[in-house]
Amino acid sequence: MASAELLSAIPVRTHPLVAAALPADGAQDVPLNQLIGVRFSRPVDVRTIRDETLVLSGPRGTVPAVVSPAEAGLYAFLVPQAPLEPQTRYVVHLLEGLKGTSGSALSPAEWAFETRRHGFRPSPGRESRPWLARRPR
Repeated sequence: MASAELLSAIPVRTHPLVAAALPADGAQDVPLNQLIGVRFSRPVDVRTIRDETLVLSGPRGTVPAVVSPAEAGLYAFLVPQAPLEPQTRYVVHLLEGLKGTSGSALSPAEWAFETRRHGFRPSPGRESRPWLARRPR
């Protein structure tokens, strides 16, 4: 058997996997206005990144959110339509229906995080960076 034939007999993993999640699995003290995102190991078909395939759930069920693909399917973002509740456990679900650009299915996955007691992530204005507000005398 020639070496090219031998290499072609080895299956190549082509389906995408979750490479990173934001917030990370098990994260605590997450801001109530946290952007939720996932990075895939390979691009996902952007037509399959939908509200039905990337879902956030909390103690009251599914959280209304807007789901958007980015960077040609390498990323997906979920933005809750209202601030998250304080000191609450949320679970992000990647459900059946997500497919790689080659058509291979992504295995369902999930990760969880807990929000902080109160408060939001500060906006990037001067009030959130006090060293900018100080003026030299």
